[in-house]
Amino acid sequence: MDVKKSINPQRGVRTEEGYFTSDELIYALRFHDVEELRSDCEDPTILRVLIGGRWLKAFHSRVQSMALLSQPQKLFDLMYAPIRRAETRVRAEVIGRKRHTRLELANFATASASQGSPNELQQAKVGAQASDPDLPTSENFPNPRRALWDDLALCDERGTRA
Repeated sequence: MDVKKSINPQRGVRTEEGYFTSDELIYALRFHDVEELRSDCEDPTILRVLIGGRWLKAFHSRVQSMALLSQPQKLFDLMYAPIRRAETRVRAEVIGRKRHTRLELANFATASASQGSPNELQQAKVGAQASDPDLPTSENFPNPRRALWDDLALCDERGTRA
């Protein structure tokens, strides 16, 4: 089974579980390519790497914390790992979408604010020498804040404001 991996001569071998490293592995990665990877079936924090004709052990950063767990806790962690990775991937995707939406809204607000600024409208009016009566000015350009205050005043008149 082909495992998705990336090799970094300074950090070790990265798989979907994270980085696995050891001093022997770091040294061997300078001179040889990784031929095969095998995860330990009992301990997921150990990865066996075939490199340069030798099998080397590489360890995950969680190797010490996993060693302190009982056998049922290790089994649960091993079985729950794919679910946790999928949830993390979905959460990262949602965060990315929200970030993209915020940036799009900010860009739209900046573009619409620059199009409707009174200085630009006044310059456009002077440039056109007021030949077009439908050209917006700062007086008749819709102001959302003004509309809110007008709605608030209307609510006060009707007595519907809480």
